[in-house]
Amino acid sequence: MRSDLIIQGRYDAQSQLISELKKFDKYAVLGEGSEAPGEYILMAGSNSRFSVGIIASGTGITPSSVYFEREDLYFVGFDATVIMVDPNTGNQRTICKFLGVFYAFFDLSENGVIVINELGASKLTSKGEVAWRFEADDIVSSWELGEEQKLRLTLIDGRETEVYVP
Repeated sequence: MRSDLIIQGRYDAQSQLISELKKFDKYAVLGEGSEAPGEYILMAGSNSRFSVGIIASGTGITPSSVYFEREDLYFVGFDATVIMVDPNTGNQRTICKFLGVFYAFFDLSENGVIVINELGASKLTSKGEVAWRFEADDIVSSWELGEEQKLRLTLIDGRETEVYVP
């Protein structure tokens, strides 16, 4: 698994983003139904002609992606969502919608990915299925993946929780 979608640009309007996306052979637009768009972001592959345009709220962490080579799928995390995108067709499917904002991906190679969000964590398979979920009782302020897939979450009040990710 590798992540090769990187941020190539930020724009002031959706029309500017769409104009840039049209320069690529294939693209997908994510977040078109956003209630309060505040950011228009272009992510593109370093060695491909595929790109993703993200219409985001502008809250939370910078969007990021992971790529599953065997399935030829990207997972893109932004706002409170993880979306699976097929770079060949541009088809997309929402995998997870969280109550809190998306934070980060942990690469588990072809075994999937752990997604950290403001209120917990989830494990997704490389085919986009939710294999495991943990909900914290407070805001997650930091996280660390240790040996044997033990995930340590530190909550905003300083408490630590350690969970095994199967």
